[in-house]
Amino acid sequence: MSDDLRPVKLRDFLSALNVPDLDQLPLIHTTESSRIFSILNQGKLKATPCNVFKGEDLCYFFVGRPAYKAKLAEPNPYYWQLPMVFVVKFHTALQSKRIFPFDSGAFANSKLPSHILSFDIADYDLAPNSALVTKLISTFYGSNTNYFNAVGVKPEDLEMRHVLTPMHLQILSLAQMYAQPRTIDSDDRKSTIELQIEGDVEIEGGDLLGVILPEEFKRAPEIVAKLNSFGCQIEYYPFYPLRSDHFYYAIYDSVAKVLKANGHI
Repeated sequence: MSDDLRPVKLRDFLSALNVPDLDQLPLIHTTESSRIFSILNQGKLKATPCNVFKGEDLCYFFVGRPAYKAKLAEPNPYYWQLPMVFVVKFHTALQSKRIFPFDSGAFANSKLPSHILSFDIADYDLAPNSALVTKLISTFYGSNTNYFNAVGVKPEDLEMRHVLTPMHLQILSLAQMYAQPRTIDSDDRKSTIELQIEGDVEIEGGDLLGVILPEEFKRAPEIVAKLNSFGCQIEYYPFYPLRSDHFYYAIYDSVAKVLKANGHI
């Protein structure tokens, strides 16, 4: 009797490819600005209990993009409720627990297209091989700049280039999602690589490339001095009496400045 048929998993597909090498994009961690004191004093991003992978304390990052967006009940939040973003150097010492080509919370809560949800999320896990991250971006986006701008390779081009067959259903599904036209309901978490780390992540010792936060914090010289002591790029975005989702253009723009300053895009 022949072996059971098994579809090609993402990690096996990427491992076998010979694609152009790309620069490794840094990791992006987003949290509420009110946590600024504990993070700066401890010099680390703390792992917290995960509501998707129950019983695990994880520190979540997105690769190269600040795609995480907190939901606030208040229509006009205070500045300390707005996002604070840390841009951290991605290196091999950061041992990943899981690496997904999309946000695992969006998958768990059925916020991704149904054709992606047809598969087991574990089949999309690239961990512990973090080298596959650059291969994924090179294959599905062609460049780090296209990835940052969420401009995916056309699925038909990918299918022809890599001779994809029905054995590659999971890869075809991912390509379709990455290339979907952007609409008013689009969620950039679907096109952003997620990396989970089990344990705290140090931000001292030169690994911190940038911090993005509301400019109201500039009014505290003590905070400014502490931020500057990390020796990284600090970007402040303006605070207006607006809904929290109105600030994400400014946040993306600030992250782009840090990435460009470090030669990543």
